[in-house]
Amino acid sequence: MKDTVYLKEVLKVVKQNKWVIVSSTLITLLIGAAIAFFLITPTYQATTQILINQTNKDKESVIQTAEVQANLQLVNTYRVLISSPRILEKVVKQEKKPITIEALSKKIDVKSEQDSQIINLYVKDSDPATAARLVNEITKVSKEMLPQLMQVDNIQVVSTADNPSELEIVSFQPPLILFVSFVIGLLIGLMITVLRYFLDTTIRDERDIEEALHLPLFGAVSVITEKEMRTKH
Repeated sequence: MKDTVYLKEVLKVVKQNKWVIVSSTLITLLIGAAIAFFLITPTYQATTQILINQTNKDKESVIQTAEVQANLQLVNTYRVLISSPRILEKVVKQEKKPITIEALSKKIDVKSEQDSQIINLYVKDSDPATAARLVNEITKVSKEMLPQLMQVDNIQVVSTADNPSELEIVSFQPPLILFVSFVIGLLIGLMITVLRYFLDTTIRDERDIEEALHLPLFGAVSVITEKEMRTKH
């Protein structure tokens, strides 16, 4: 193994093995493209928003402030109820495509910001139309059933998923996959180049002899070409 590595030698070796680096990069890029566009199914996310708020506005501001605080405290309860089997069971019965409560539960996510009366309901599916239909149906059923369960009518639907064709893709990122594939291919090519350099025991110049034998170099014999010999004579 070589004891000293010179930058000039490294650049020379990289240049000599450029096709190894290019080939490994292209191969991993092709593999990454095949995975990104043929093996990975995109997942779409549909979103609706629900506001927890009293509809009666003929009250004094002090009472309204108290109601806001009460509604904020109820947000977590509503979040749990929206994703509960009781709500999802009715959605499953009304759904066109066969789906279990467990499967539907894995598709949904209910979130809310701190000190906010807005609940965001998300549904993910490989089909954008299905994602939009499910999230709208869950929102509709929640608006119907939650007032019955909580004995208070304080739910308003703020937004629904009306355009399935415009839904956000959340788990399909070809540029990222291709970039990672490029980096991996480049690293593999460089690793192969480095290994070939260190495993190569060919002696090419006097420095290689000095390093191999651990002996000082007193001089070197110049190579005289046939043309130079004819010129001298």
